[in-house]
Amino acid sequence: MMERAISRMSNQIDDVLEFVKIQSLHTTKNSLLDSVGLSLAKINKPSNVKIHIPDKGVEFVYDSDKIEIVFDNLLNNSIQAINDDGEITIRFIDLENEVEIEVEDSGDGISDEIISKVFEPLFTTKKKGTGLGLASCKSIVEQHGGSISVRNKPTIFTIKLPKMVEISTI
Repeated sequence: MMERAISRMSNQIDDVLEFVKIQSLHTTKNSLLDSVGLSLAKINKPSNVKIHIPDKGVEFVYDSDKIEIVFDNLLNNSIQAINDDGEITIRFIDLENEVEIEVEDSGDGISDEIISKVFEPLFTTKKKGTGLGLASCKSIVEQHGGSISVRNKPTIFTIKLPKMVEISTI
C-alpha cells in the first residue's frame, strides 16, 4: 500500500516537472538586476539576513518569469541554510558568450554525502520540503541552454546561461 502511494506521488511529481519543461520560453531582453529585485520583493527576508547584490545588471535575452523562479528558490534555500542570520551574495559575471550567476551564502554548507543529490526530484533534507525547488531550477536553466552546479564551503550555486538562447522543449 505504501509503495503504491509513493509510486503515485512520484508519477505526479514527474508530471509536474514535465509540465515545467513543456512550457515554452517567453524570451525577451531583460536585466538580471531587475529579476533579482522582483524575487527579493517576494521573499520573506529576516532582519538578520544581509543580501549583497551587484551594482550593475547584465542585460540579455531570457525568460524573466522562469529565471525569477530560479532566484526565488535559491534565495529561499540560502535564507534557510543560514538559519535566518547571515549573508547572501549574488554575483553576475558577464562573459563574451554567456552570463554566470553566483548565489553564495554564509551557511554551514551542504554535506558531502548529499551534495550530488540536491538537483534530484523529490530529494530534500527539510521537514516541509518537496524536493522540487532545485530540480525545477535545473530544468529551467537547462531549458535556457544553460547549466547549474553547486560547490561547497562556502556554498555557491553557479548558473551559466548562454547569451543567445536556443529554446529547448525536451
